[in-house]
Amino acid sequence: MPEQTRLTAKQFAEHMDVPLPKVYAWILSGELRALDVSLKPGCGNPRWRIPVEAIKEFEEARSNRQPAAPQAEPAPARAPRRRPSRQYV
Repeated sequence: MPEQTRLTAKQFAEHMDVPLPKVYAWILSGELRALDVSLKPGCGNPRWRIPVEAIKEFEEARSNRQPAAPQAEPAPARAPRRRPSRQYV
């Protein structure tokens, strides 16, 4: 990855080896933080820049090296159920 403070969506797509529309989907869903640096933000043609910090956060969130959740103690063994006795009158 180039030593920059921000990457374009295309550069990030190349870095992750994914199609560019996938990067846009991650940005629009909020999964990947990005800045719109277009002249008129919100006018339909954004120019996304992704900060290096956001890339690190994104990669950590998708890493399989997440800290393990605390293991719950196993439930105590239950005694077998007894069928009620049938009383014939």
